[in-house]
Amino acid sequence: MCLIYDYARLRDAKMGLEQVHLRHLKYLLGIRRNASNCGAWGETGNFPLFINSLKLCIKFFKRVIHLDQSNFAKAAMNEQISLGLSWFTNIKSTIINFGTEDGYCFNQNSSDIINSTLLADKVSPQTFVGKLQGHFNQSWKNTIDQSSRLSFYKMLKDG
Repeated sequence: MCLIYDYARLRDAKMGLEQVHLRHLKYLLGIRRNASNCGAWGETGNFPLFINSLKLCIKFFKRVIHLDQSNFAKAAMNEQISLGLSWFTNIKSTIINFGTEDGYCFNQNSSDIINSTLLADKVSPQTFVGKLQGHFNQSWKNTIDQSSRLSFYKMLKDG
């Protein structure tokens, strides 16, 4: 298993990984490749792979942020935070949008590293995954309700 902790590469690779995943789901269901993705997701009960990948990124962030200051990975994370590099800023915005119970505001009087430690303490990977799965489920339901192509599928599921 290849773990991807680089958020930008994850975002770029997501489409390729998700396409392979969807093709496999459609193959298992015995439906054509051009069949609706929503039907494949709904019938299998699977979620997109990126949800679990983001959970692993957050667990990695939490683990590294709490390492000893002399640790090289911790020093690299502190550099990411202080320079506002893309990996950290993407994880931070993802956590703020989906990972905390009540949102989070950075304290302007504290250092970025202290704020990041507080942010890491505030996020729960399980809560994060639950929120993303809920968001995906709602989007899936909206797509099925609005798609004329999926009217027969909706009728089967409702009836």
